[in-house]
Amino acid sequence: MAGFHSIAARLAFVPLAIMLMLNLPPFIRMHERDRVQWKGWLTHVVRLLPARVLLGATTEDAYLTASVPSYGAWTFINRSLPVDSRILTFSGGDHLYGARARLWSDAAAASALTWGAPAGTESDVLRRARRLGISHVLFDKQQLDGGSLAGLAISSDKMRTCCLTPVWEDGRYSLFHLAERAGTTAGVSGTVIASPPLMVCPPACSRQ
Repeated sequence: MAGFHSIAARLAFVPLAIMLMLNLPPFIRMHERDRVQWKGWLTHVVRLLPARVLLGATTEDAYLTASVPSYGAWTFINRSLPVDSRILTFSGGDHLYGARARLWSDAAAASALTWGAPAGTESDVLRRARRLGISHVLFDKQQLDGGSLAGLAISSDKMRTCCLTPVWEDGRYSLFHLAERAGTTAGVSGTVIASPPLMVCPPACSRQ
């Protein structure tokens, strides 16, 4: 009888083991059969294993640079910006890589600075940003170029001219220092703006 119970316990473990295996990264797509683009997709799951890192074929830094679009931006921010900086960021899925305080553009607390603040309310946005301690803005160039930020005060021509100083960029993201008030833009000491100058910023904004 004891042997029977032992065999039954082992057999009961088999379905559980199969279920656990089906939750590993190679099988995640099986759980998203109703997915249409960004609808019906699973969040907070591991989709790929960093096999090349585990096997020593690439470094962790190189892997993250290739797989997390904003990793380079946060690496620069962590290394170069003051510890009391707070970033209004239009990036997502990168919370583990930032060592500075952040406010996500889609957060409810950011609405008065982003999606709820149309062009023409730049002065109000600056006041609200000052109250929230925002020192920098990290823009996704795809959003800027694609027009999804068009009509917002935070990305308007007026805001870029008066109050946003370019600090850093790569092929995907642009980081700006946000003035506390109009006419007081300032770069970050010791940083170098990428060359060529940022195309998303008018000439009046890029002067040092």
